[in-house]
Amino acid sequence: MRPTSEKMTDAVHGGALTLMMARFPNAPQPWLDLSTGINPISYPVPQLPTELWQRLPEAEHFSAAAHAAGAFMGCAPTAIAFTGGSQAAISLLPDLLPARRVALPEVTYSEYASAWARTDCEILRLPDPEALMNCEADVICLCNPNNPDGYRWPRADLDELVSRQTERGGWVVVDEAYVDFLPALSLAGQIDETRRLVVLRSFGKTFGLAGLRLGALLGPQTLLQHLRQRLGPWPVSALALEIARQAYSNTGWQQAAAARARAACAALRGLFAELGLQVEGDGVLYVTLLNPKVQNLWEDLAHQGIYVRRFADDTSRLRFGLPADDHEFTRLRTALCVARRFG
Repeated sequence: MRPTSEKMTDAVHGGALTLMMARFPNAPQPWLDLSTGINPISYPVPQLPTELWQRLPEAEHFSAAAHAAGAFMGCAPTAIAFTGGSQAAISLLPDLLPARRVALPEVTYSEYASAWARTDCEILRLPDPEALMNCEADVICLCNPNNPDGYRWPRADLDELVSRQTERGGWVVVDEAYVDFLPALSLAGQIDETRRLVVLRSFGKTFGLAGLRLGALLGPQTLLQHLRQRLGPWPVSALALEIARQAYSNTGWQQAAAARARAACAALRGLFAELGLQVEGDGVLYVTLLNPKVQNLWEDLAHQGIYVRRFADDTSRLRFGLPADDHEFTRLRTALCVARRFG
């Protein structure tokens, strides 16, 4: 898709609600922000010991969080390096994995193209999964499930892709930011020293704590050593590590959160179907709408104080995060019903 000629004043990745409030000053308050695919029901942050605010993180903090994360993700704790959000790892990928040719899906998370564009490599944007599976590139990057269209890559296909890339000396990078509620898709358990596989995981999306800025890169030890050298000795805080340790260990909360998210996602998809609107894929924490007039719908919703995610380079999609409760869902339903131009 060609970029829209309208200058986008909302944030590149959603959020930044103050920009929207300035652009639409007459919108009703409070705003309903559905622009990010983040769990609207956050993990309850525990009361933390004062010493965690006062001390630099130590090896014991990293180890305890890694063991809890490994049990949650299904991988060895030694395969995990924590970062200040998965974005920090994405920005470093071109340095960690030098490449002459990088392949990406045509529709995917935009920061991968941005990161590799800062190098002199050739970036291939491929139109469908089959083309990506059969391409020859030094690094192949994809999201599973894909963001924003929710496409789920079959596990067997990715296993085959990793094997092929390993044989030819290439790498596969799989962004699993939205896989926590779809664990059967994850390749985290396939990380070892013989496979050229990197997996990125997000903490903030599933646990609804994006402001904590915590993510993880999973990969072979040599790669993790290079990453840690670039991040320095304290890439994340002891506070973040302790919250993550507790959250990763809380299976009861995780099961309840997964059930809530699936129910909310199904309700949102049902609402779109009721209104005759086309959706694609299933990201569990978001639903993406396909419509040739989505830019008009985006503006109509904004005038009603509802902020959803649009894309500068794709004028056919809008992504909706999950409403937190029945009140928010009803407000969205009402706004969609009165929107003038989405038909």
